[in-house]
Amino acid sequence: MLKNVRVVALGEATHGTREFFQLKHRMFEFLVTRMGFTVFAIEAPFTGAWAINDYVLTGQGEPAAALAGLRFWTWQTEEVLALIHWMRAYNTSPEHPRKLKFYGVDMQAVHQEAARVVLAYLARVDPEHAEALRVLHRTGGTGRQPRCDARRDRGATVSD
Repeated sequence: MLKNVRVVALGEATHGTREFFQLKHRMFEFLVTRMGFTVFAIEAPFTGAWAINDYVLTGQGEPAAALAGLRFWTWQTEEVLALIHWMRAYNTSPEHPRKLKFYGVDMQAVHQEAARVVLAYLARVDPEHAEALRVLHRTGGTGRQPRCDARRDRGATVSD
């Protein structure tokens, strides 16, 4: 039935239901061990899932804290954490050269984290351009200091 299938989508009738995610975990194990799948993608922030993926691939970090970094109550469950632990255990085996990966596919709130990652990278490889990009990011792409920064001037209004 799944011959030549590259993507399997698993939804749920309700968010947070234990049995649905237990079934997803079992299905993912089957897809990995019998069908050669290597990616688990979840409706979660793309950049928020980076810490989980790092843990799954390298063992670095704390999986529960990484899971909390998704900032979505639906995934803050023992069942999701069990899947993450299973993925890490699978990846530690030398019998599995193709490593599993954990990705978020929700793009609603990636800009701040993505900007942080890009700026950190540029600071290492090209500090001059990193500072220029930092200014552009801070000024909304204009390069000029905004007249009012709501984060800084709480309650201030823009004047002419």
